Amino acid sequence: MKKLLFAIWVALITISIEAQQKEALYSQLCELNAQWLNENQDQPILKKKSPLASETELIQLHIKLVEENLTKRTIQNLSPSQLANRRKALDLLKNYGERGLFPTNTQLPFRNPVFVDELNTACAVGYMIQQTGFPAITEKVRQNMNFGYVKELVNVFPELLEWASTYGFTADELAWIQPGYGGGLCNFSALGSVYNPSCPGSCDGTVILAEPVGFIPPYFITGSPCYGLCAGSYTWTVTDSVGNSMVVNAVLTDPVLYVTPSIVITPSFPGACDGVVTAEAFSTNGAYIVDWYEASTMTMVGSGDTLANLCAGTYLAVLSDVNGCVGDSVSVMLDVTTEVKEVYSVQFSVFPNPAADILFIDYQSTQPITIKIIDLAGKQALKTKISANNNVDIGSLKSGTYIIQLISNGLIVGAKKLVVN
Repeated sequence: MKKLLFAIWVALITISIEAQQKEALYSQLCELNAQWLNENQDQPILKKKSPLASETELIQLHIKLVEENLTKRTIQNLSPSQLANRRKALDLLKNYGERGLFPTNTQLPFRNPVFVDELNTACAVGYMIQQTGFPAITEKVRQNMNFGYVKELVNVFPELLEWASTYGFTADELAWIQPGYGGGLCNFSALGSVYNPSCPGSCDGTVILAEPVGFIPPYFITGSPCYGLCAGSYTWTVTDSVGNSMVVNAVLTDPVLYVTPSIVITPSFPGACDGVVTAEAFSTNGAYIVDWYEASTMTMVGSGDTLANLCAGTYLAVLSDVNGCVGDSVSVMLDVTTEVKEVYSVQFSVFPNPAADILFIDYQSTQPITIKIIDLAGKQALKTKISANNNVDIGSLKSGTYIIQLISNGLIVGAKKLVVN
């Protein structure tokens, strides 16, 4: 009798555990997309004996199951064209899930749809729309309602509802396809990624943490947010739902931009305009351009590493790169009278940029420095000395783009582009 009771007890415990484990996976899917609450739970995969430990795998499973269910459905009242379009879109959805590249939610502290993330990765619905030849619809949603649910979006964007009709989907079906993406301090991907700040001094870096092996989501993270990061070292502690924890470290670095004169040839005689300056420039962001200005008026006189046919005068080389970063500048003086070539430069940075009221300037110079800000037409907008706190009040400036010049002993020793909001 005792053996029989023990066997029954073991069986009940086994059934209870299996039910809880099935519910754990089903609960994960319901958290990912609440439409699962309205769908059939009696699918073999939902009897899996443990929850999925990877957010990426969970989204892949969700898309696989939805695609299989939608493919098997018998749809009434669709034209041959709609049926063909539906099959094409579902094939795209299947490929999208197998690819395993999904948006990350770096903006909201909770799980929520993201139509297109900062890295231009579209959600499943946005991807299908893009790949069927309607990227403008995806872009319009991204710009205007990027965190909206499909059932909201179809009421705001009639073109989205028209696409659904053309491709044989109901709004409920698109809503079931659309997952939410985990929010909070950080997001995860299979391998993790580090995106350094786009420009020196900017704070737009992002860290996507690698999925912890053997951890069971949801995760609890302590540390700084994983987005809006400046250059520096960061540490996070990740704890999973059963108490496993790990420490993650990442180092973000600013891109390197520099420009320096490598060849300076002064005009051959007074009045001649055959001087040449060549700059050596570099940006770790990749492609760059060197713009040259006549320093006294800040009139642009050319672009490129080499500037030729120059008269006597002072010229300023300003480096900018493919990300729109403006690096250090250098001033080159061509003096035909003494045939002396001189290079004056001061390394400096300004922040914030764009700025609104107060601008902070960090520079290395033992000489007194005066700040001059001119507009793109060369007109002086502000001239002042740097305060003891290394800041300048720019509250009087109108919104626009300016050039900020550092002047020492009457010479322009540095310049950068400044945007005022």
